Amino acid sequence: MSRLIEELRIAHGDGSYIKFLTSLPKAALIVLDDWGLSALSAQDRADLLVWRDGAPTRDLYHWRLSSGQEVDFILEENGQLLPVEVKAATDVGAREARHVITFRERHANTPREVVLSADREIRAIRPGVIACPWWAVL
Repeated sequence: MSRLIEELRIAHGDGSYIKFLTSLPKAALIVLDDWGLSALSAQDRADLLVWRDGAPTRDLYHWRLSSGQEVDFILEENGQLLPVEVKAATDVGAREARHVITFRERHANTPREVVLSADREIRAIRPGVIACPWWAVL
């Protein structure tokens, strides 16, 4: 992340900020894996929010079946769906991912699922299902 912040600072200084922002890839989920190692200035935080919010094709939904199965958040961007389940557990597994797995089985345009939790690290629960600590994405 430090390289991204440095490049954003340079772009502000040399007048290429808008061009640089439009060159960044858009993503439904941004994982900042070295978050908190150094303090972010107000400008750095604003730049990250502009990047996050810069995709006008991104939508947010909730999904629930009559059986009670639900997924907390469904992010949609460019026709791709990303189901995100949020759990308070510190060690999530297949049991906590069962609803996002059901969602994926019913929606072919779902390349992967994410379970946000109090886990200590980013890891695969099973193919296509990622367990991610909530603090790594907020």
